[in-house]
Amino acid sequence: MSIYYIMNKVYHQNYKKFWEGQQNSKPPVSENNWFQRSAEEASLLIEGYAETIVDVGCGDCIITCLLAEKFKKIYGLDFSNSMLESAKINIVNKGISNIHLIHADLLQIDEVITEKVDAIICSAVIQHISIDDLNLFIKKCKNILNEDGKIIIIGIPNLKCRDLYLINFYKNNSYMSLQSILYKYLKLKLHIFYLKLSKKKYFFYDGIGNWYLTSVFKEIGDKNNLVTEFYNSNFISYSYRFNVIFKHN
Repeated sequence: MSIYYIMNKVYHQNYKKFWEGQQNSKPPVSENNWFQRSAEEASLLIEGYAETIVDVGCGDCIITCLLAEKFKKIYGLDFSNSMLESAKINIVNKGISNIHLIHADLLQIDEVITEKVDAIICSAVIQHISIDDLNLFIKKCKNILNEDGKIIIIGIPNLKCRDLYLINFYKNNSYMSLQSILYKYLKLKLHIFYLKLSKKKYFFYDGIGNWYLTSVFKEIGDKNNLVTEFYNSNFISYSYRFNVIFKHN
């Protein structure tokens, strides 16, 4: 059994366990307008041509409700019953009628959505599934995507930035010298090394999940005969992540 399989299993179990009991979304950064800016970041990539979209991992639909102002029809898909209950309340309170909620896992997307859609948005979810499941997810998305449609994956942790993230480089608003960065990096590595020596079968979980290189998404795009485009996040404190768009050749 590979270490990657073990790591992914831990990430997936933690993710399922955490969100099954949650009733509201928690922004990954402390910016007050994170939800609004995330909705804008997603809609800028598809606004003007898309009418029917799917928000995969919609949670309590805070972002979905913001998107509903700009698109004709939205499917909100999530596996967490507790989050979908909160989503129903948010939708009713805002008087929105064009969001259709679906209780399902993301790998069921082409089973529960029976019409072609213009765009599929998935934000801050991908890090909790394996590369094999990621490839299968994109393949299933392609099955329900219109010819001019797009699959938009937002907030993918960039493996090249993981060490800087772990020393709180992106959370620190003040200047960090090279000396300070090296000190924090060595301290982190020594701490992890100590834990591995002192605890049997120690597994370091960083709270994020799987970190990816852009090459993984390029390979998945090629496998599914899709064009792959990459974009940096618009959030400064969120710049350790990147966005990906898949579309038909």
